[in-house]
Amino acid sequence: MQTELNPTTRTPIFNVPVVGGLDFQQCSEAIQSIASNTADRKSRFSEGIESIAKCFGAPYAMIRADFDGLRIEHEHCCGDVPAETWQQLCSVPILECMSTQANQASFFVERTTGTKTAVIAVPTSLATGGPIGVASVVVPAEDATAAKRALEQFQSLILELTAQNSTRATASDEAQVFEAKGPKGSNFSTTFCSGRIWDNPTELAFHFVNGLCNQLHCIDVSFGIVQKKQVQLLAISGSESVYRRSPGCLAIEQAMTEAVDAEHTIVLQQDGPSEDPTQHLNCALHQALRVESGNNSCFSMPLSHNGQVVAVCTLRREENRPFNRDEIAMLESCNERIAEYVVVASRLNQSFVSRFCEQLSNAAKHQAFSGTGRRILVLAVAAIFITYLVLPWPHSLSIPCTLVSSQQRVYSAPFAGKLKKSYFRSGEWVSQGAVLFELDTEELVNQKGKLESEWKSRNQAMIRFLQASDTAKAGEEKSNVAAISNELAMINSKLENAIVLAQESGTVIQSELHQREGEMLSLGEPLLNFAPSRTHQVELRIPDHLGMEFRAGQQGRFATSAEPDQWRDIIVERVEMASTAMNGENFIKAIATTPQFDEATRFGLSGFARISVGNQPGWWILLQHPIRYVQRKVSQL
Repeated sequence: MQTELNPTTRTPIFNVPVVGGLDFQQCSEAIQSIASNTADRKSRFSEGIESIAKCFGAPYAMIRADFDGLRIEHEHCCGDVPAETWQQLCSVPILECMSTQANQASFFVERTTGTKTAVIAVPTSLATGGPIGVASVVVPAEDATAAKRALEQFQSLILELTAQNSTRATASDEAQVFEAKGPKGSNFSTTFCSGRIWDNPTELAFHFVNGLCNQLHCIDVSFGIVQKKQVQLLAISGSESVYRRSPGCLAIEQAMTEAVDAEHTIVLQQDGPSEDPTQHLNCALHQALRVESGNNSCFSMPLSHNGQVVAVCTLRREENRPFNRDEIAMLESCNERIAEYVVVASRLNQSFVSRFCEQLSNAAKHQAFSGTGRRILVLAVAAIFITYLVLPWPHSLSIPCTLVSSQQRVYSAPFAGKLKKSYFRSGEWVSQGAVLFELDTEELVNQKGKLESEWKSRNQAMIRFLQASDTAKAGEEKSNVAAISNELAMINSKLENAIVLAQESGTVIQSELHQREGEMLSLGEPLLNFAPSRTHQVELRIPDHLGMEFRAGQQGRFATSAEPDQWRDIIVERVEMASTAMNGENFIKAIATTPQFDEATRFGLSGFARISVGNQPGWWILLQHPIRYVQRKVSQL
């Protein structure tokens, strides 16, 4: 279950207790202390998010932020669940939060244990209102109301964390910014266009969006590649992966497609930097993207190589910082060079076969065969086609099949008693030695205890009578001891047989024992029909008009409907002579065997088999279906 919560208020709730090592007030004081005593900004943020996680008792928390080119990314993970699991769980709320710049809270209930948690994501921003990143935390929550309350608390702490650190720059921070952005006056776009060659478009896209986002201080930068006139979103800045089916990603892809169709730059913001009217036409999808992200400025630029659009990038920035002429001119000046990098990376990422096919296709398009070339090509194709029609080729027929059993085994009640538990139902696979069902032994155990006590007392009485030379009474007690011993042996035998085990692996054919738990069973009553795996066979249903094509000894393969991509070898063992009517059609049954039966090939599963029926000329393979159809219609006259 997932519930999205977007509270409109940002007022912190200090009087609500939370689960963890710190209460809300202590966490706030800890953030202030860290901001005052820690040297660099990265450490302040990492220690701050650790304190917030401790406050909520959270198994996972993270923050990503960008302060003037200084990349801050830290995550906290504790407990048995690996960080990758929490990252996957938080990825969609984080992406939605980055796309919409709105709070996100998803409430989950684990099916098996019933554990209730909330995944919270809030955008981080400066005191001036400019977004700088995102923060997320996983907190225990009993219901949606508790999740909403935790969202408000988490948002208040994150606001305080960013406020305490946004105005405290140190020399260490400046050194880290220098290392991340390079020397003063450097330009990422220029560096990118003169950098290394990528052999993977996705790696290129992530490098491009993260660098450009840092340079232009954008909310996010997205990059998509154009393949067969379709836009595929590859990367979004600040995100490790792209979930293309999420609403935010779909809106970005649609805006990119709009820019590709327009074949020119689209700028949509409150105060447009350009008087070119073409930059504002045909931008309904950009208008929708702008509204969804809180009326942020949107900029999309298609990247063209040799007159063909190969990629597109979309940038979003807060409304109070519109894109200016210099920024747009800088990006457009790098258009051709970036597009060339995309083309090179796409080609290097292709396999040899796909690259060869592409080159062959391009050659066929641009060569424009001459008259002699066309005649040679037509003659070659005709010769190949005639050769295919005349020569014999391996031929196989596809027919329906079902897994059956040649011999069934029946498990019965070992003694009269109450059914305690049934462990398998019809159609389930059973491994050798697994418990099929068991009978209640509580009454037998009590009876055994009483008989053992009586046996001891009778045996002691017999010894006393023998010592007193009273042979008559000693003989009577001996008879009683023997009778009790027989009863104990019978009870021990029942206890040993109370748990019925599978003697071999196979499939349960028919069993309704789960509905009879607690009922009394009679001795020898049939309870469970079982098909051992060694008796499994493949029953082929051959259409009547194909009966002459099949014979014993032919080989083929079959696949079940449960695993249509897993083929197993079979050998036809016998073909029946008479046909059987089924669903208004006549079929000839054939039995095939295979040693490859396992848990996936259960009794009763249906599927399809392909049986090799020998070599046939190509013309017959092509025309067999219409010929056989005519034969059936003629035979019905």
